[in-house]
Amino acid sequence: MTIEGNIKLNTLDSVQLSKAIQSFSKSLEINLETINALNIFPVPDGDTGTNMYLSVKYILENLNEKDKEKPINILAKDIAKLSLLGARGNSGLILSQFFKGLSQSLKNKKFLDSNSFAKCLDLATKNAYNSLPNPVEGTMITVFRECAEQANLEVSKKSDFPKLISNVAEISIESVRNTPKLLPVLDEAGVIDSGGFGFAIILTTLMNFICGNKSPSKKLEVPMPDSKSFEGKINLKFLSEHELDEWGFCTTFSVETNEINLDLKSIQKELEIIGKSVAVDSMENILKIHVHVENSDIAISYGKKLGKVSNIEIGNMDKQFFNLKNNKPSINYNFEIVTFASGEGIAELIHSAGWDITKIIRLNNNALPSISEILEVINNCEADNIILITNNPNLIASTNQIDELSKKIVTVIPTKNEQEGISALFAFNPDNDIETNSKLMEESYLSISSGFVAISSRNVKLNGVDIKKNNYFGILDKIVHKTGKNKLEVLNSLIKNNIEEEKFITIFSKDKLNSTETEKIESLLNNYEIEIIYGGQSLQEFLISAE
Repeated sequence: MTIEGNIKLNTLDSVQLSKAIQSFSKSLEINLETINALNIFPVPDGDTGTNMYLSVKYILENLNEKDKEKPINILAKDIAKLSLLGARGNSGLILSQFFKGLSQSLKNKKFLDSNSFAKCLDLATKNAYNSLPNPVEGTMITVFRECAEQANLEVSKKSDFPKLISNVAEISIESVRNTPKLLPVLDEAGVIDSGGFGFAIILTTLMNFICGNKSPSKKLEVPMPDSKSFEGKINLKFLSEHELDEWGFCTTFSVETNEINLDLKSIQKELEIIGKSVAVDSMENILKIHVHVENSDIAISYGKKLGKVSNIEIGNMDKQFFNLKNNKPSINYNFEIVTFASGEGIAELIHSAGWDITKIIRLNNNALPSISEILEVINNCEADNIILITNNPNLIASTNQIDELSKKIVTVIPTKNEQEGISALFAFNPDNDIETNSKLMEESYLSISSGFVAISSRNVKLNGVDIKKNNYFGILDKIVHKTGKNKLEVLNSLIKNNIEEEKFITIFSKDKLNSTETEKIESLLNNYEIEIIYGGQSLQEFLISAE
């Protein structure tokens, strides 16, 4: 393995460690699609690269310039805590064990050097094995362990930091190359372990950084065994054999508990009753849980018994398997979805739920697009059949004739707001035909109650209710139920007085709420199952959906 550059680092300080993590993020982003394409264990859901990248990105997003001025042991502890909080999926949780090991190895240290890095890998290995009730070899934990063994060997040889990390990075590649021999399912699918490869990318990036490479983040070739080459996709025979399997939901969340010394083994055992692929870890009073379940609500309800739940990430693994198998579902299934979004957060949610066949028309300041603008988007779709979800009452009438104007076959789903549109979208299934999807989507959006809280720009009378300028008002199913000067009081009253407690409430906020604001809403509505999502809509303070 060649080492580029001239200026090598024998230690890392806080500033250099921060820069190294920035390089990790960039490397994972560059290699993201390749890592995703390799992902078949424990579930072929094609999200390992995405989860590892977003887990590291979360660390960077929550560090600021002043953090770099902290002593490295303090900074490393902050990084470890952020890596646990932001861990996504199984791979993100296991990767957090590396950062936890880094923090543990730097306790009372001023620099990261050969000895502390070898100790980091030792501790990361122990942490990772402890986080899993049933560790499986041929995965990222194997790469951790074999890298730790090599690092300890280098320390015994008194190797300097560049030499140690170079040899450890090289071992990580060989360890990944060997994973199909340890885990037969990898060999059947014609891949190596995706998480292990992601970690090898991180170590190779660290090697490049320490050894003075000016561009430490690079795209890596997949280290396949027996001189084979990875063709960018999983063995189709393997995917076909698992086509009828039901995978459920990958559910990851954090829990803020009142205890510091949690019994993780007991928690793991209880979660194994609920689901599969359990991974659990904690740091101070922060607990992180990952589990595959048929119903995410059961896992989240369990978490709520332990403390305050946050950072919820739910992945539909059946959808992810479909995307992985079909690569471009819009071509294999001859229809696409076109819909509308008023806010950044809503657009992100629609994108994540849209099976990669959804085009989103953004509404700037809620200004509606012209028919010609909508037609242009529809006519540029690759598919012949288009499902148009309106999300606005004013678009329903104007788009009813759009099928006659377009060269495509357009089916309109006449949702009156974005809450209804999102409900309809979640009912969509690309395996169904247009007629079946239309029926299921209609049933879904008609079954919900929707409303909002907004501020009045003038004195007005709605449904016989006087609303003063600059006062907030709450509407549910087109009826004004509450007005007032405090938006949270209006929100609270609107929901408590008009929505049954067994309903699940989704609240889309206009602004990004801080933890204090979120906790206030959760406290007011403590008898409800609620989810608060940043919507970014321009007009309403809160959009509300009850189902």
